[in-house]
Amino acid sequence: MRLPFAAAAATLLAGCLSQNPAYDGQEAGSDGTGESASTTSAAATTAGTSTGAPTTGAVEATNVLMGMSEATVTTEHVGTTTTADAPPTCPGEEVQLGPLAPVRDAFFITSAGNHCPWQDSDLTVMNPGLPCAQQNYGQTIYATVGATAEGRSEYVVEFGVAAAMQAHPDMAIASATLAIVPWWASDRQDIVFAVGVVAAEDVWVEGNKNAAAAAVGDSSWEYRWIEGAEAKHPWSSGQGPASGSTPAATIELGPLIAGSHEYRASTPIAGALLASWLADPGAEQGLVLSTAAAPVLVKSMQADPGYVPLLSLTLCPAPAGGG
Repeated sequence: MRLPFAAAAATLLAGCLSQNPAYDGQEAGSDGTGESASTTSAAATTAGTSTGAPTTGAVEATNVLMGMSEATVTTEHVGTTTTADAPPTCPGEEVQLGPLAPVRDAFFITSAGNHCPWQDSDLTVMNPGLPCAQQNYGQTIYATVGATAEGRSEYVVEFGVAAAMQAHPDMAIASATLAIVPWWASDRQDIVFAVGVVAAEDVWVEGNKNAAAAAVGDSSWEYRWIEGAEAKHPWSSGQGPASGSTPAATIELGPLIAGSHEYRASTPIAGALLASWLADPGAEQGLVLSTAAAPVLVKSMQADPGYVPLLSLTLCPAPAGGG
């Protein structure tokens, strides 16, 4: 289902060409207060540039989840940007498509033990009744994305790019930019999200649960698709969606100011990474967001329409003969 959304256009940078064949109301914050939609930022900004070389850096954050609020966790984040070569451009011929709203999304969460300790942005345990990896979060608004000593959470979102490109049969994707709205009730620093292209073989379903046991027609950390009692399909990596994905971009938040609701945009995603989506819409399994930093809220498509993730595309005329 495509939701209405605020037109928050991200700054776009060109990437490799990809040939094209023919909630309103208040939202509870982690400090227990409500935030209205009027605080939404009107525009997304691009964070960082494309270098092509892996980038590493210590990601230090105070882990405020799972009873570890006084511990400081330092982990090593490795992010891969798009391409080392100068990407093709088409000055004067570029077409901006989007921003596109999500057509489906889900959180995927794992942790140790038989009782899931994962908390939402209100620091409320979502469902301790069974392991996180056995739960479906296909209709979850307030789950966080990140990692702790107890486990990790990843966010997968798909935008229906192949369908949107049908209106532009003579154009190709030069680059894409993912924009998200992260949020926390206290200031945070040094959060870097990795953006990956979900593997084509990792066909997944949303499911219709909000932190409840995954059943037939749902998904979980253990299974990308529970087709039936005897047909349960694991992720190709066996470790959730991000491990088997292709690195595509990063989102460097910089300082995250308490209570702000600003769009933050990724480095450019090369159009070539999305080529399989256009050649075979069945391969369009979307993008996965993950980080080694302590968890922080990322607004999902179930959030207020002004906060949903957005994908913007830069198009160029398709090269003669394709490719």
